[in-house]
Amino acid sequence: MSNTTVNIADHQAHRKLMEVALAMSALRDLDSLLDQILREAKDLTRSDGGTVYLAEDDSTLKFALLKNDTLKLHQIAEPGSEINLPDVPLNKASGEMNLSNVAAAAANLGQTIVIDDVYVNEAYDFQGTRIFDQMLDYRSVSFLAVPLRNYQGDCIGVLQLLNARKRDGEVTRYDLSQIPLVESFASLASVAIQHRMLMDSSEDRINVAISELHKTKKVLESIETIDSVTGLRRRGYFDEVLVNEWRRARRQRHDLSLCILEIDRFDQIALNKGPSFAEACLVTVANELGQFFKRPSDFFACFDVGSFGVILPYMTTVEAFEQIDRLREEILSRPFIAGGEKVRVTISSGVATLGAFEKDNLSDLIQLASASLIRSKESGGNITHQHEP
Repeated sequence: MSNTTVNIADHQAHRKLMEVALAMSALRDLDSLLDQILREAKDLTRSDGGTVYLAEDDSTLKFALLKNDTLKLHQIAEPGSEINLPDVPLNKASGEMNLSNVAAAAANLGQTIVIDDVYVNEAYDFQGTRIFDQMLDYRSVSFLAVPLRNYQGDCIGVLQLLNARKRDGEVTRYDLSQIPLVESFASLASVAIQHRMLMDSSEDRINVAISELHKTKKVLESIETIDSVTGLRRRGYFDEVLVNEWRRARRQRHDLSLCILEIDRFDQIALNKGPSFAEACLVTVANELGQFFKRPSDFFACFDVGSFGVILPYMTTVEAFEQIDRLREEILSRPFIAGGEKVRVTISSGVATLGAFEKDNLSDLIQLASASLIRSKESGGNITHQHEP
């Protein structure tokens, strides 16, 4: 959660929420919640922009909030606003459901709508989006519309997100595997909105709403760190654990071993035997890691393409070497079959340790383990090398 997110543990934010509850100012209270929800949703999906519409009289979606990072826009619906988007009718003049507008369609159908590029999509009317782009010299691309539904399943609004971005900032399509997570977040957000719209002035309920949003985001972020093939954590999470274990080792003055292992010629295996066989190899190695490293302090995760990292606190280089080398022998002895043909699959490993008496930093540990792995690969593979102090 960003530093600007309302945090009831902070004295000033707590006092502000109490004042809002006592004053029963529905507008200010609701604006604060909507701002938080949109910020969290943008952060979760790495979206450049977003808009919130709220349902009115079961016939109209009214613009409530707009945020856009590139354009530096943060606009709530109020008279005289620079950006004040028009209402969206849920029904046509004929009485039929309005399915030409993407927000209205999401609300009417109760379904999430994902669009890769609004300029080539012909299913919905994006004339307003094109006018928006022309006015502000912007380019809308990917689009995600999620209905906000209350306890009874009634649509109380729509959350729209715009231009998903990669980590380097490049605009991309929305990841379909993320949609269930975004919908779960929207469901919880809907509950919070309904509470606020009913002007619930209970401090406990406000605490619960904000706390649950924060916890849900953490859970979703945690799920995002899991590799879909092996079920192990990804590299980013591995790095966080390694930092924490290194700090603990410095404080408690105990050994910390790091092992990096890689399936030999993994790219060639994937090319010759196909991605399904390559994935099966990854799953097999991941399962073997689970059999070999069972201490509560042991941690292993995906490290790079075709490779894994293993963190072994309280373990010397010799002990770590023995464990990893036994794993290597186990992989060597396992039958791997592709297309009825037995395929020889091996791993190379590098091991390094920082002792309690050493002054080396964390980057040294990673470099030493990586260098040991390179030695193993340069030796022809199917071997384990350890850093020699």
